[in-house]
Amino acid sequence: KEHLYIETWKSAFQHAIEAYPPDGGVAGEADIPTRLRGWAISMLRRVTDPDCFDFEMTHAEMTHPTGLLADVIRENLDKIFKPLENIVREYLGPDADENDIQLCTMSIHAQCMNPAIFSLRDDQLFPLPAPLTAGLDRIAEHVIRFSLGGLEQAKLAVLKAASGDGQESLLNIRI
Repeated sequence: KEHLYIETWKSAFQHAIEAYPPDGGVAGEADIPTRLRGWAISMLRRVTDPDCFDFEMTHAEMTHPTGLLADVIRENLDKIFKPLENIVREYLGPDADENDIQLCTMSIHAQCMNPAIFSLRDDQLFPLPAPLTAGLDRIAEHVIRFSLGGLEQAKLAVLKAASGDGQESLLNIRI
């Protein structure tokens, strides 16, 4: 039974990667916005496709851990996250530290996960926030635009810190 559970996840993950490759079919030589778009659209389509149930299995494992999938998930998730991490690393440049890269990667990834989580919830039990009504392409364009804006601000902060000007905390800025 345990072996079947692991093999089912592996098969579902492989199916999802084949249907929606992490690079979105975009060449590695493409510019950063194009590669980010490929990654985001691929991720959004993958996690909202009912035929790609590895995400649902992973989500269930996160909320009710059995520990059975821990190793196989750890071994395979780099196939999804590494391409995004490489895009972010390249955009931020050589002065970015691992925290800068991880935080930006986390933010972009989280934007792509919310539509999937919204689609899994029962609106009768969890009516707020309201379900997303924007189509997948509109969501993808928002994620890309928002992420590029955030990456630009992160890059400016990295460059400012590297030049010795320090980095002002956004927590202290009055809005």
